[in-house]
Amino acid sequence: IQSGMAFEDQMATVGAVQFAGMDRSSTEVQASFKALSDAAKQAGLDTRYSATEAGQALELMARAGFNTQQSIAALPGVLAAAAAEGMDLASASSIVSNVLRGFNLATEDSTRVADVLAATSAKTNSSIESLGQSFKFAGPVASQLGLKLEDVAAALGLAANAGIQGTVSGRNLASGFANLVKPTAAATAVMNELGMSFTKIGANGQKEFKQLPE
Repeated sequence: IQSGMAFEDQMATVGAVQFAGMDRSSTEVQASFKALSDAAKQAGLDTRYSATEAGQALELMARAGFNTQQSIAALPGVLAAAAAEGMDLASASSIVSNVLRGFNLATEDSTRVADVLAATSAKTNSSIESLGQSFKFAGPVASQLGLKLEDVAAALGLAANAGIQGTVSGRNLASGFANLVKPTAAATAVMNELGMSFTKIGANGQKEFKQLPE
């Protein structure tokens, strides 16, 4: 009974945040609220987290500005990221949402994000939390240059193996990307001498960053 009351209380908070300023009696809002409740209950059945904890994750995403559909779509990835290293849901929600937005990914890609973070953490001297800090700086720049999430994660993992983690590696990688696109005169001279180029002219006539296989 107590767990049921806790869940109802949590979902009431989700509703207050998600539908602030909206007519809670409208058919649309009631349908959206039911969808959120059903998603939390299903997560409670499918994962190590309870329905109440899943509701807490939904609340955090609502506070981050996600709409109902986005929160439901991102929930599996948030829970997966949290479970991978025993993180609290607040941190996992923040990291996954930041990576999604940094790379302009759809919320349906949340599980992909969680898998990439977990794999990079497991195979390198990094953690999901430190990768999240790195992605805050490196992600948006890499996305603008057309780089893939997986490639940037690999670069951050290599940096972590060299002892460079968190915001330091994120700032350094973002700066490195920017310098490759707009190198200094000295760097340009060296690159020209070596026959190296990291940019190309895209279909829209603008300069783009080459993909790694190129």
